[in-house]
Amino acid sequence: MLSKRSSEQVLIDIQLIAIPFAGGSLNSYSQMKQIDGVTIINYELPGRGRRYEDSEYTMEKVKKEIIKQIDFTKPYILFGHSMGAFIAYETCALIEELNLNRPYKVILSAQIPPHCVDDQSYDREMDNASVVAYLRSMGGTPQEVLDSKELIDYYGKILKNDLTLLRKYLHNGWSPKVKSSIEIWNGIHDNMIPFSKVMKWKDVTLSECHIKSFEGGHFFINDLLSDPSGFKKELV
Repeated sequence: MLSKRSSEQVLIDIQLIAIPFAGGSLNSYSQMKQIDGVTIINYELPGRGRRYEDSEYTMEKVKKEIIKQIDFTKPYILFGHSMGAFIAYETCALIEELNLNRPYKVILSAQIPPHCVDDQSYDREMDNASVVAYLRSMGGTPQEVLDSKELIDYYGKILKNDLTLLRKYLHNGWSPKVKSSIEIWNGIHDNMIPFSKVMKWKDVTLSECHIKSFEGGHFFINDLLSDPSGFKKELV
């Protein structure tokens, strides 16, 4: 619902579909539950958390699952970080294809548009050493996780399946454009995501593309989430 306060539009009781990065889960966004007026949709991607054993999943399956969780009579935001940005983008495209109510906002964080991704980016098999190297290069993973074989086995399986999803998605093709406005979040010191390619998101929308840059690297989102009230201001 939208209510008028002074000259500003204040958003109340908005749904938030928060889609994680590769290897992440709904629990990665647990701090979002502290945001007043925002309801986190309780959707867990396959292959993690309570769905850990569900290791066979594709972009097609995931985006169809997500739209079943949304109450289209109420405003909602699609938010995706890193891998989640691709999923949020494709979910938006499917929503438009089905002529459902469009999102209040689409936020694509720490990612470049699919047409800018190197074809070889996800074309590799990963052993545990490769998993550790990948997580270390991305930043944001606690050292105790990197040092634990048990945890690397656990998260490594999730990460490998997520990279398989991305590999198949990029090989099979993506939605060329959406009609909705999109908002792009970018870490100023993110060495994984060249800003010159971040700017290319404007090529995949027929509407407006707004870019916000934040202090931090690929996981700048962790700093934002440490202040739920500040995160809400950026979100809505």
